[in-house]
Order: sequence, then structure tokens, then C-alpha cells
Amino acid sequence: MTPEWKTAVNSRNAKRIARRQAKRAERAEWDVILNKYPHIVPPRRAKRLYQILGIDKLDKKLISKEWIEYQKQGWIYVRALKSQRSETIPENTNELEYSVLELDNGWGDRVLFSKKRTLEKVP
Repeated sequence: MTPEWKTAVNSRNAKRIARRQAKRAERAEWDVILNKYPHIVPPRRAKRLYQILGIDKLDKKLISKEWIEYQKQGWIYVRALKSQRSETIPENTNELEYSVLELDNGWGDRVLFSKKRTLEKVP
């Protein structure tokens, strides 16, 4: 092997190793988040929902920092509401509270979240 070839091979291996380490670091970061908040939608599930439902930007929004913070407040993903279908939003009950966030994907799609209500104790 010529020195130039060795340099190219070493460079390719270094890039592969760096990508692998970045994936491991990201996976470790998500493991910490999911251990503390198991109801948050992880990247694999977000990508799967995007593939099944075919809603633009659904996967990117579900794992964005602002939506993760929203889910950390106790909001749980229920389903995506497509603008083409006339889907009704469930009414709040004594046990569950519902909220809708816009996807801003150009189609007017929305995402439904639910949260358990905490009953305030009256003295």
C-alpha cells in the first residue's frame, strides 16, 4: 500500500468510528431521558410513526427540544390528527386533560396529547 492509500483508509475508518461514537452518545443521552420519563416518544418510535402515518415533520417535531420539554411536563402522545379527516378532540374528563399542538408542516396537521389530572386536596 502506498502512503496516500493508507491515509485515505485511515481517514475513512476515523469517520466511521466518529459516527459510531456519536450514535452511542446520542443513544446514552436518550437512555437517561427515557429512564426518567418513560412516556416520552423515543426517536425510533417517532420515525416509525412518521413512516406509518406519512405526516410530514412528525418525527422531527416529536424529538425536538421544545416538544421533549412539553412531554417532560407530563403530556403523553396520543395520536396525530390529519387536517383532511374531520377528527374530533376528546373532551377533558375528571381523569384526563387533552391538549393539541400544531405541526406547522403546511398541511394543518396537529398532534393530540393527554395528561392525567391531579386532584387538588381541599382542606
